Amino acid sequence: PWQSDMYDMAHTIREVVEPADHPRIGGFNILMQAYYYDNQVMNLDGIGNDPVFARIKDHTLGDYIDEVGLEYIVDWDYYIKKRHAPHLPEDFASRLEPVIECGGPGSLRKWKGPLTLYRILPRGQTPGNAKPMQCYRPE
Repeated sequence: PWQSDMYDMAHTIREVVEPADHPRIGGFNILMQAYYYDNQVMNLDGIGNDPVFARIKDHTLGDYIDEVGLEYIVDWDYYIKKRHAPHLPEDFASRLEPVIECGGPGSLRKWKGPLTLYRILPRGQTPGNAKPMQCYRPE
């Protein structure tokens, strides 16, 4: 059931984030976005990405995210703020500004919150109060 949110998010992202010649979006559960948004995403769980795996091991994943210039992260809060929090700087979650939310019943039941695309703000900058847009189902 939560995969439908991933599908909807993948298509909504394509309408919001302009393509570039390098990955702009990272995530720990990024495969569906990678399928629909070719060459624009980076897997941050360390599987199949040796530089990320090394940074997870030495707890400098947040520095790596800044160094490679990722502008967005997409995932459920559980993965960003709990499961992978030990590998990220303490202030990382406070630098995230929600852009898109996909909160179908599957996500809300399994992950206790919506799948969210966040803009990663520069260090020292905090998000405003803008309400994120809701994802949509492509026709």
